[in-house]
Amino acid sequence: VTITEIPTATDNCEGTIYAVTKDPLSYNDQGEHIVTWIFEDANGNSTYQSQKVIITDNIAPIPDNIYLEDIISECSVDITDFPTATDNCVGTVYGITDDPTTYNELGEYTITWHFKDGNGNYSSQKQKVIINDVTQPSITCVGDQLITLKRNDDSYYTVNGNEFDPISVTDNCDVYK
Repeated sequence: VTITEIPTATDNCEGTIYAVTKDPLSYNDQGEHIVTWIFEDANGNSTYQSQKVIITDNIAPIPDNIYLEDIISECSVDITDFPTATDNCVGTVYGITDDPTTYNELGEYTITWHFKDGNGNYSSQKQKVIINDVTQPSITCVGDQLITLKRNDDSYYTVNGNEFDPISVTDNCDVYK
């Protein structure tokens, strides 16, 4: 707050006298502040008056986005972009959470973000995290051959009596091993 109205007093000889002060007229910190006003006439007579300035913050931060979009990722995600809110006193407030911000397993999760302004006010917002696997596994074949497979005791495969590695399957999410 900035004090813009300077108090006045009435003097029996001079009429209206405007107060002066050595205290600041602008305040940004929470709490109670005192401004001491001095009223002095041309004859050296003076009187004092105190004025309380009370700064409070009772407004919670307002999330910058009304709705947080779902985070959809394949296989895993490490969330590094935290949502923000705007507070009337402190400006930008970054979301904090007690929930994990790294997900390595397929599924659907919910993160609760909290926006705290440091003055006891807070708001919350939820965000969904979806980890899925939509990429088909990749199969690596030996090549274009007409093969007859039979299993040996040591688990190798044979083609016309020659050993070779079995067909391999890989998946981007390591679901198939």
